[in-house]
Amino acid sequence: MEMNSYEIDRLLYQRQIRLYQRIDDLINNQFDTLEADKLAVLTRTMKDLEGSIQLYKKGLQNGELFYL
Repeated sequence: MEMNSYEIDRLLYQRQIRLYQRIDDLINNQFDTLEADKLAVLTRTMKDLEGSIQLYKKGLQNGELFYL
């Protein structure tokens, strides 16, 4: 199956959202039992994902303004 760059970008974005949600759920459900180093890695990963997700969202918003 061949995909164009937009489809690949969208697929990666969806995977980032799912990973962000899974990490958030893990932290919320196991906050008291997570070791400090694991918690630090998870929160850092969430921060990186959030930055990437925000950039993607901003790109979508710019595209929407362009096409209006």
